[in-house]
Amino acid sequence: MLARRLAVLTASTAVLLGLIASPMADAGGRTIRVDDDGHASATDCGASGAAPHRIQAAVDAARPGDTIVVCPGTYRGWVTVRTSDLTIRGERPWTATLLPGTPKLVDDQQRLASMITVVGADDVRVQWLRFLVNAPLPPTVADPLKPPCGVLAAIRLTRGADRAVIRGNRTRAQGPGTLGICGYASAVLVDGGSSATVGYNAARDFQGEAFAATDPGSVMTAFRNSVRFWHLDATYRGPGGSGAVSCYYGAGIVLSDGATGTVARNRIIGRASAVNGSTPLLCPGIYLPGAGSGVIVRHNVVRWAFDGINTDGVVGAIVEGNTILDSANDGIRGELAQDSRFEGNLVRRSGLFGIIIDYEPDAAAAAAGVGYGLRVAGTVSRGDGTGNRFLDNGSFASGRADCRDGTTGDRSKGTANTWRGNRSDGDDRPNGICPAS
Repeated sequence: MLARRLAVLTASTAVLLGLIASPMADAGGRTIRVDDDGHASATDCGASGAAPHRIQAAVDAARPGDTIVVCPGTYRGWVTVRTSDLTIRGERPWTATLLPGTPKLVDDQQRLASMITVVGADDVRVQWLRFLVNAPLPPTVADPLKPPCGVLAAIRLTRGADRAVIRGNRTRAQGPGTLGICGYASAVLVDGGSSATVGYNAARDFQGEAFAATDPGSVMTAFRNSVRFWHLDATYRGPGGSGAVSCYYGAGIVLSDGATGTVARNRIIGRASAVNGSTPLLCPGIYLPGAGSGVIVRHNVVRWAFDGINTDGVVGAIVEGNTILDSANDGIRGELAQDSRFEGNLVRRSGLFGIIIDYEPDAAAAAAGVGYGLRVAGTVSRGDGTGNRFLDNGSFASGRADCRDGTTGDRSKGTANTWRGNRSDGDDRPNGICPAS
């Protein structure tokens, strides 16, 4: 079942690459226009006839196969879609601006609402919309969710919503509350066993993961998206005002907790805003914590993230042809990866390690909670990152070492992994896994 869904998504991606300049084809049903002034016809936003002035009203009136065209204007409120085979698109790119409704919590997990939520509906398409989260500051930092503020996602696919296509949308935040506990977490969130092709979208000033898929059975193909900036207000110290600002969470593109898919040709820039100077607070640019097997991460560009790519326990992944620049910590971190292939990647100017698997920091760092690995009672032990192949990568100008393998075994240079054809400035551990070019 999963293989078949991956094949469908890959085919959809190929089709979309040739159609980015055009609106998605109407499904053959009716066209319903929405205009914030309440006047339009099925063919003309400037017509004088009566038309829905809220997107939700048009969604409620739609049948499978219909297309909802959103006229230029501003639309406030939450939208829930339960109708399959439905297209929602702007009449022209980014001239229809969606704003969140009154802040609220939803579902049994008390999560924040999303601006468009697709619940169990298949073949839903969303294109050319502009999502703007204009968040005021909450009343107090100590009690941030009374009343709640912020948005979970601009677009959320949940409860088995299959084969969604999310293309050419823009999401960003503005206002004094967007840099702290308000704002929005994700531009697109795929969960609950849903699947989506997510291409040519832009996310800026988010707080969690710009594009994310989570939960077993969820599949996301993310290609040619633009991710810029991740904000954490320099004055915010966590609920109740305690704690220090650090790289706690947040990532450009995430596949986690059993989700799988392909991440290809995205551009991820992790530079923080002027609030934090030039400190890169984006944690991994691409993060795969507990992702399902067979994930593909290919031909992405990541710059100014904490870690460029962090695989974090993935099995059978392909990480190839990526360019990772100016990471504050590590360029490519094969943390606990197994039986995966890292090939043809270029890493430059990492703060610590260029390419690393199973790094064990010193005891003082472990006790202070600094570094990665398996933490137990303030200690860090090596994981079992084994059976991986590091082939024809280039890693240069790293702060501590260009390549590092902390495992032990009977493969290249006595490690548990295979290293072949890699190049560096000659700073590799153990010596010879990335010889000087």
